[in-house]
Amino acid sequence: MQYENKNLSMIDGLAKLAEKNDYIDPALYSKYDVKRGLRDSDGKGVLVGLTRIGNVYGYDVVNGKPVAVPGKLIYRGYDVEDIIHDIENSEQFGFEQVIYLLLFGELPNASQLAEFDALLGEYRELPNNFVEDMILKSPSSDIMNKLARSVLVSYSYDPNPEDVSIANNLIQCIQLIARFPALVAYGYQAKRRHYDGKSMYLHNPLPNLSTAENFLRLIRADKNPNTTRARELFGHAEPDFKDGTDLVLVWGEGFDFARLPPRARIIFLNSYLQPENGHADVFLPVSIQTERHGHYTNFQGTVSAFEPCFEKKPGVLHAEDLIKALAAPARGHP
Repeated sequence: MQYENKNLSMIDGLAKLAEKNDYIDPALYSKYDVKRGLRDSDGKGVLVGLTRIGNVYGYDVVNGKPVAVPGKLIYRGYDVEDIIHDIENSEQFGFEQVIYLLLFGELPNASQLAEFDALLGEYRELPNNFVEDMILKSPSSDIMNKLARSVLVSYSYDPNPEDVSIANNLIQCIQLIARFPALVAYGYQAKRRHYDGKSMYLHNPLPNLSTAENFLRLIRADKNPNTTRARELFGHAEPDFKDGTDLVLVWGEGFDFARLPPRARIIFLNSYLQPENGHADVFLPVSIQTERHGHYTNFQGTVSAFEPCFEKKPGVLHAEDLIKALAAPARGHP
């Protein structure tokens, strides 16, 4: 932490005074058997409470001494690795199932999971004015700091914050769990704009999407959490630039320009003015969705049309028109 120069010497002096008068002899911890942190003096864990929810195994005691072993995390009697393997094999979303297990002590069946998913969906949206007042007006460069502050300030938006009954505590837990993707994503978007100088996208969460799908929807410019179709079209491989490549066309955000051949000239198509535009030898602005018409397919396979909300500025082209123009032979040449 930095201080104003005029206060620096005074702060340093006060820090030394506090250090001098707050010193505790380390021998007193052994004399009074005081536990420091979560381990005692010989490295063994300290019992701090009783729970039926989870356990962590990190060592065995051999001849009275702790010996490190491969760690295991246990949720309600289930090894987390087994839970992960089961979720992967069944190709299901796992977060909601694990939350149900932690909260209620058993894994849900299909109908219980569907009901729980619907309940989470009801609480995805943040309270009115929360995003503007608590996130956008007070951005943080640390996302975890922003999340912690957002959780604390949720007290002011709770109609019954002092009710400590199990039912009300459960509702508060479920609301926070449902809203975490939005809290993190909006905090990230505010950081991206305020500290990183990049574009900010504020999308609304959808009640019918999973936690993972909503989180990806909220942080991506195109709101699309599903990369399966893109991989079917374009494959998994990164582009391979051959030696001697002298011209590269880059379209959209997220490309690492350091991967390009050193002498390659760059034509860059993008929708916004951003720092990476400076890498381009030629920058060509293209329209965004709110400036054009077309169709999109939602997660249920429904095709819907959209119309422009704003007139695109002079000099801005639709990407498909611009690419056709770039691909057309130059006038007077074959």
